Amino acid sequence: MRTARLSFLPNDSIQNYRAPCKAQLQKLKEVQFRVVWAVLNDRNNQVKKSNFKENVVNKIISEIEEHIKKCGGGYSAWYCGIASKPKDRLFEDHNVNEKSGAWIYRDATTDTAARTIEDYFLKKGCKGGDGGGDRQSKYVYAYKITSTTKQ
Repeated sequence: MRTARLSFLPNDSIQNYRAPCKAQLQKLKEVQFRVVWAVLNDRNNQVKKSNFKENVVNKIISEIEEHIKKCGGGYSAWYCGIASKPKDRLFEDHNVNEKSGAWIYRDATTDTAARTIEDYFLKKGCKGGDGGGDRQSKYVYAYKITSTTKQ
């Protein structure tokens, strides 16, 4: 009785067959690594942006609070708002005296951050109204209300 050897591929063909599989597997691992890295990097950037925004908001709130304390008057004696052109808003629209008036403005970098700061001061008792401005309104400003200013 003869025994037949079953072989679909010669030995050298098996080696040639395995080599592309290893290369494809390595490429797949590299692609998976890049995808995971990109996702983690994106999340890290989102966290950094979030932390940056929180830092900007807290810094500006502190600066405006210091200015209010330095210039006097409670929060109700101050007006707070947001604008895309804060100087125009302060000195033209609100008629704040640029040289002798008590005023401050800061670049909050985004309209969302500016609205957060504005909301903080409105809740503290500053005059003003939320909902103003547009997507370009990334500056927050405050001024002490006087008999010559316009709210």
